[in-house]
Amino acid sequence: MNTDSENTIQPDYQDHTGIFFGGVIMGAIAGGILALWYAPRSGEESLNLILNRVGGVQSKIMNRVRGESIEDSLQEGRALAHRYRARVAHRPGEPQP
Repeated sequence: MNTDSENTIQPDYQDHTGIFFGGVIMGAIAGGILALWYAPRSGEESLNLILNRVGGVQSKIMNRVRGESIEDSLQEGRALAHRYRARVAHRPGEPQP
């Protein structure tokens, strides 16, 4: 006895995976080209701007963690995670723990 589930044809999505990722890659390339084409600064100016921002963030991070051990950083991260979990678990209208 055949049931309807045995007779249904399942779509084969694997055939389209390569096409999808090819489209994603082509879209990223096209987006990058358009971003460079319409950029308000020259390539060298943009690069310097990016490097300055990255350097600023890097120095902020280094100043923040200077002198801390890995264990100190992990302990601080765990404490932040516990506080976040408690805040997320809190339901509106109920007192916080």
